[in-house]
Amino acid sequence: MPFRNLVAEPDVLAKLSAAFDVAWTAIGPSIDPLDRSAEREYLGSIIFGLWECGETEALAAQAVIKFQESPRLFSSDVRPDARDPESAPSPTDAMILK
Repeated sequence: MPFRNLVAEPDVLAKLSAAFDVAWTAIGPSIDPLDRSAEREYLGSIIFGLWECGETEALAAQAVIKFQESPRLFSSDVRPDARDPESAPSPTDAMILK
């Protein structure tokens, strides 16, 4: 649970958790299983950041947009056993992407 260390009122936690669940339902199926834990944490940080900035409406939708707009390097981009080994970046490419 991405909000396990957050101290807030139960109704706030419930709202954040519900927003996370809705957003993850939209995002989760497209995430590589090896990246899921990190991506869940990242999504939680987006939702928390939006909430900290005072956003209260459409948290899930805003989080999905922000998540999808964020460039990240996925483990499948640098794993030698990536789905298509011929199109996977070389170790040098992976270093450049960082």
